[in-house]
Amino acid sequence: MGSNINYQYQYPGLNKSDILSSKITIKISCNNLPKFDKLSKSDPKVFIFIEKKEFNNINVNSIWSLIDSTEIIKNNNNPIFTKTLTIDYYFETIQKLRFMVMDMDGKSEEWKKNDFIGYVDVTLGDLVNSSESNVYTSNLLTSVPPGIEVNNSKAKSFSGTSKIFFRIEENNTDSRYRLKFDISGKNLDKKDILGKSDPFIIISSIEDNGTKRKIFETPVIKNTLNPKWDTFEILEKDFNNGDNDKLILFEVYDWDKDTKNDLIERIRIKPYTFMEYPLGGTEIAVSFAIDFTLSNGYKDDKDSLHYNRPDFDINNFYTLNNPNNPSVYGVNGVINAYHKALQTTDLSGPTNFAPIIRKISDEARKSLLPPYNNKPLSKYYILTIITDGSISDMEKTKEAIIDACDLPLSIIIIGIGSFSQFTKIERT
Repeated sequence: MGSNINYQYQYPGLNKSDILSSKITIKISCNNLPKFDKLSKSDPKVFIFIEKKEFNNINVNSIWSLIDSTEIIKNNNNPIFTKTLTIDYYFETIQKLRFMVMDMDGKSEEWKKNDFIGYVDVTLGDLVNSSESNVYTSNLLTSVPPGIEVNNSKAKSFSGTSKIFFRIEENNTDSRYRLKFDISGKNLDKKDILGKSDPFIIISSIEDNGTKRKIFETPVIKNTLNPKWDTFEILEKDFNNGDNDKLILFEVYDWDKDTKNDLIERIRIKPYTFMEYPLGGTEIAVSFAIDFTLSNGYKDDKDSLHYNRPDFDINNFYTLNNPNNPSVYGVNGVINAYHKALQTTDLSGPTNFAPIIRKISDEARKSLLPPYNNKPLSKYYILTIITDGSISDMEKTKEAIIDACDLPLSIIIIGIGSFSQFTKIERT
């Protein structure tokens, strides 16, 4: 008897760091989906599979593995899904994807137990190279997808043509960055005859071709003119993918079960770049924290980091304002204050960053409290720490930085000396 040889085929280079790759974000929408529900439209959801090859003797089989899915959009035959797919695109490698649209009946989240609408198979390379507009369009196929068992009897009975659209963007931002939103409304228009309004918000971006791309939709809050939505977060890559020139659209609607939703308000905004804050009147408060600990050496030692070189020209620096109390004028003022303190300060230890970070954090936090919280940002804080890298309270420092992450504060650490003690900071 011959022996069977079974093994999994993986795309060449998928796990190798030397293969060129790029992180791609895929946004999905559909048009003209069939109406399978008797009393309403469909409740579509897209399931996403990737093909893997399995070799068995001389046969090659395609194995489709589920890797992700969109959210369910209720009662909508033209859905624009807010959940995106982020995937690594490997150049010169065939990555075949399957997008299968299902009508969810609410009884189960499993795709096998819901109604099949249609599918499309496409390589990631075809999506990436789709067109200048970065949109790939395809008709949904209603035949049974190869390698997957579904009941397509309802799909075959649909006489129209359903389409699926993919908008492709290269992920230019760090996926860890999130934008936090706290949104409320006051005295909204009354749209319902027998009640108040049932408001919800749709956040969209205005694309280069003028079309709207849905980013996020809040839950509906029933029967109120003063809604307060729960705090929510959006990844920066989903919000504007690092493009601060994009206009962002906030639309407030009154939800109606049986009729078209009524528009209550529409607001267009453009995210600020950092330089637009000072140009718009925001004060920049710069604080300097200079490491006076003994690890830097004595000031009279030529090898000391505090040694005052006679040929040092302080006028080679750009002038900065420092409005902290006590305040000094420009970099010259900072250096003069440093030299004066150096004459009267005994160098010792330990080197603790957390106390100064928390002190400046407290100052930054005041700018978010009444009476400033309902006004444009009045002051932005920059803490500059000058050190040789020796640090005694690393864990407390990390905690202080994390606690300050939602404040109008930037922390800059400038290393001096041989940098041999900067290893911990770089790893952090």
